[in-house]
Amino acid sequence: MAKDKKSFLLYTDQQSIFKLLPDELAGKLIKHIFAYVNDEKPATPDLYLQLAFEPIKQQLKRDLKLYEDVCKKRSDSGKLGGRPKKQTEAKKANGFFEKQTKAKKADNDIDNDIDNDNVRNTDIPAREVFVQYGLSLVNGNNGYEFTLNAKFDSWVENKWRDGKGQKIKNWKTKLANTIPYLKPMSQPNELNVDHSHPLMQKLKGVDYTNQKL
Repeated sequence: MAKDKKSFLLYTDQQSIFKLLPDELAGKLIKHIFAYVNDEKPATPDLYLQLAFEPIKQQLKRDLKLYEDVCKKRSDSGKLGGRPKKQTEAKKANGFFEKQTKAKKADNDIDNDIDNDNVRNTDIPAREVFVQYGLSLVNGNNGYEFTLNAKFDSWVENKWRDGKGQKIKNWKTKLANTIPYLKPMSQPNELNVDHSHPLMQKLKGVDYTNQKL
């Protein structure tokens, strides 16, 4: 976390991660998140906790980068006296600096800016909508659920572009063309994990491979 930053963002579509976890592991995950954002550098040998935390960790890193960029822009503006280049923008500038008088409120404003930037593209569906549509393409085969979640994360992290860097204009068409390349795990025993673990029972028969298409 940045110095003096008192807040961070979690997103509603991340609820699906918690829903997949047993209550005990979900509790460990939220504690792990708070330890991470408070710079406690948490480490865990639990493979399932690592898998669940990784997409959240990457989103936190992206948000922190945006936060730092906004802070730098505001700092540079302050060094220039906060004066706009055009007098017609004076009223807007005054309103901008009124927000800077309260550090906590400014911090929240930046987080809201980040949140808005992340959802600005209205073509990106909710995770649940994406996954359910993908499942409808494979006749409701739940073996694809984790694979579809992985594909959704990869496109979001790539700013809604595919593995070739091309902007996804119609996600339903793109997913329909991509689904033949996604398949459930055929040999789950290749993983050196405890298959009696509650989370593994939910992931059994699923391939989490993130293929670039």
